[in-house]
Amino acid sequence: MSYADSLADLDDIQDGSSPNVVYHYTTAAGLQGILTNGAIWATDLLYLNDSAELEYVFSFLTDLAELRALAEGTHGTTRVVESKVAHIVDRLTRTYIEKARIYVACFCRKGNLLSQWRGYAGGTGGFSIGLRWNDLRLAHPQSRFGQNWDFDPIVYDRAAQKAQVQDILRPLLLGALEKWVPSAPEEQALTLSAELLGASLLQVGRIGPTFKSPAFAEEQEWRAIRRTDEGQPEPVKFRTAAVGLTPYVELDIKDPSNGKLLINEIWIGPSPDQHLAKRAVGTLLQQVGFAKGEVPIHRSDTSLR
Repeated sequence: MSYADSLADLDDIQDGSSPNVVYHYTTAAGLQGILTNGAIWATDLLYLNDSAELEYVFSFLTDLAELRALAEGTHGTTRVVESKVAHIVDRLTRTYIEKARIYVACFCRKGNLLSQWRGYAGGTGGFSIGLRWNDLRLAHPQSRFGQNWDFDPIVYDRAAQKAQVQDILRPLLLGALEKWVPSAPEEQALTLSAELLGASLLQVGRIGPTFKSPAFAEEQEWRAIRRTDEGQPEPVKFRTAAVGLTPYVELDIKDPSNGKLLINEIWIGPSPDQHLAKRAVGTLLQQVGFAKGEVPIHRSDTSLR
């Protein structure tokens, strides 16, 4: 999978693996807020439970063994990718992470998944909200890395991830090598390394929110992603969470043509009181504009044990 393929228009992706319905797992309080306000919270990526994931993509920058051969074949030197580059990577990575403003709302292809009930729906008494994915993305014109929303699948395969990063680095490395003079002092090598990595950091950071460790592959996650640069105006709100004050923006889930929520179905998670939850959810759905029975409500038979 190439970097260009990963950024293909979702009309093309729709022909392949784009889901018809995606599911957002949440607590009872979360469900109430989403249905009442017509929006899902997209949290700053650094404040998520797995906040180290933005650093994950940058780990590929220090793994340049394959690109070393390219450097040698071009100019017979490996100084551009020597060990001192690791220090530059670390410094620029931390700078990028400090300045990045990336907000994500997470979804799963499955509406009744044990790991999701445990991890994102409070264990017992949670819900998953099925949303019509294609309608949701059409309601938010894609920006391709601007200030609007992008809707992308998570890539878990490490070989595919590495291929995407290398597709970014290869032309940048060749551009740096065109300026390289083998007899130049070491300072020039480090300067070129910094230029190379500075250019690559921005591009690699753009695909960072779509990479996760293969250990999370069961989640089959898709994301709504909003990227902004530091200093750009953004309607940021705040909530309290385990890490303290947590910034987020709202992803509107209403149909722009009629204001109706783009909900396809709702799953009630493991709970001894599912019958009561179903009754309450049905009433709440009617209050927000749905006819009785219009939105299917399912009960999960998954056991948390």
